[in-house]
Amino acid sequence: MTATNAKPTIASIHTYLKKLEALVTLLSLFKDQETVKNLSSRREQVNTMLAAAKKDPTKAESVAH
Repeated sequence: MTATNAKPTIASIHTYLKKLEALVTLLSLFKDQETVKNLSSRREQVNTMLAAAKKDPTKAESVAH
């Protein structure tokens, strides 16, 4: 999803967010707060991308910005 020419779809972003949430939960159990903080920041960025894609139907299939 982060490759130079990647063109993630809304579905792939949702999948990514689910995996990210599982990772954050696991890291929280092991008290790795610094990584949790970094991943939470990334999750916010991806959620913002997803929200923007949903607002602009012309970019709904490819949100690679």
